[in-house]
Amino acid sequence: MVRILCITGAAALVASTGAAALDLTLERAVEMAIASHRTVETAQLSVQGEALSLSTAKSAFDLRVVPTGTVGRIGSNAFTTAEGINSSVGVQVSKRFETGTVLALGPSYNRSGADRNTTLALSLEQPLVRGWSSAISLDPVKRAQFSYASSQRAFEQARVNTALEAIGAYYGVLREQRLLAFAGEQRTRMEQHTAVAGAKERSGLIDSMDLLRARVRLKDAEDALNLARVSLEGATNRLRRALELPLDADLRLTPPTDARLDSVDPEAEAVAHRAEIVQLRAELDEARRTADVARRNVLPEVTLHLSVGQASQVDPFLVQYVPTTQRQWRVFLQSASDLARTAEKNAAQQAALRVETARFALESKTADVRRQVREQQLQLADARVRIGLREEQIHQAETRLALAEVKFSHDLASNLDVLEAENELQRAEAILASARADYAIGVFQLRAMAGRLLDPSGSRS
Repeated sequence: MVRILCITGAAALVASTGAAALDLTLERAVEMAIASHRTVETAQLSVQGEALSLSTAKSAFDLRVVPTGTVGRIGSNAFTTAEGINSSVGVQVSKRFETGTVLALGPSYNRSGADRNTTLALSLEQPLVRGWSSAISLDPVKRAQFSYASSQRAFEQARVNTALEAIGAYYGVLREQRLLAFAGEQRTRMEQHTAVAGAKERSGLIDSMDLLRARVRLKDAEDALNLARVSLEGATNRLRRALELPLDADLRLTPPTDARLDSVDPEAEAVAHRAEIVQLRAELDEARRTADVARRNVLPEVTLHLSVGQASQVDPFLVQYVPTTQRQWRVFLQSASDLARTAEKNAAQQAALRVETARFALESKTADVRRQVREQQLQLADARVRIGLREEQIHQAETRLALAEVKFSHDLASNLDVLEAENELQRAEAILASARADYAIGVFQLRAMAGRLLDPSGSRS
């Protein structure tokens, strides 16, 4: 209910305020995405379903109280003269233990024709060979526990993936906002340059070619500004979809602090906490457990049955001539297993093969994760270098542009240098904006690889 209120509350805020913008920080965007994303909700439903399955498996060891009853009618024949209502009512209390023991106790009241009696029965079933171990009797519970834990890990991974999607969309909007701002500044500069070139052309200080180049570059700047608006709207729509907000919602983003690498060893953290590796370790442990169960199942099953009961007459006439209470007990062993045990032996061998398969998968994934972390670290190091180079390039381009404008204003050169400097500055600004966004997203991806993106509450760490 809290999650639903968070989702609808954000959407209602946007709808009710009309043109008012929804202020967002990166932390709030991540929280809203996790609270509203359909993938997370689906994973949460899966966790709830597996929790019910686990509860069902554990209920096999609960104390059970089962009412019993029958009703019918007996007709007379050559073998008996008893006829009339045939009915019984009773209750059975039973309990299964981890050792495979099943203990049951139940009284009943019975009527067959004119005869009436009460019974009390106590029974005990105890597996002696295969089922004596708790590994056999608890197998359904262990399977359910594994499925439940796997669903929880899948739920956590869905939250991480959703957070990464929101982070990428958030930085995508910031990147497009920076490019739009630069495109607007460049169009303003080109408008001013074109106006100056027009005045100079009318005064005969420059030829018409300079003015034509300025006008063509102005159109390019206007086109770049329009494309920047379209790109920003597309990036904003992506963020709106990630946060489950209306497509007409007005958003106002607060730039986050610079993303920095943590001081921990990401490779060691990834091997210890990466969701896929944790899951594969659990699968290997589960494969070993099921292999142990399969080996035990090769043994035949021999069950000890013990029952003790008594029946008491309730007819006053019969009580005068027969004992009021009769007692009976019996004990026997039961076994129904084939001698070859071919199916069970094959199942044990298949379980052993699954253990090896799970071990190979874990080793392969561990090596793959190590490689991914190292590649991500190299990409981040390269991104830091590229950011520094582009910042230096922008500084040089701005200096060149200023110098070219001075020369052009003093009729010392044509406007060709001005336009080339504008083009160089535009390319450098675009690459720098993308590099900064990619670096920040890469830092969060590295944290996700190390299993340290989200804290237990679901917020960004």
